Amino acid sequence: MIVEVNAREKYEDYFNSFFADDGKYKVFVSLKDERIGQKFKRDRLKSREGVTHGVVLRILRSQLKTQLKNDGILK
Repeated sequence: MIVEVNAREKYEDYFNSFFADDGKYKVFVSLKDERIGQKFKRDRLKSREGVTHGVVLRILRSQLKTQLKNDGILK
């Protein structure tokens, strides 16, 4: 969503606090998969090295975009 050059460095303090433990990012992430007619299994795959877990995340993109505009990150 952010196409500004060097945005990572320019807004580093903002994103460090945004993605910190208990940061604002949690408001914009959902673990629910709301596709009609499709159900995803949360599979667990075993291998020699360990166990792999699959997770489906849904990002609330429109709300995130609004928040970034309100915070002055997006124009």
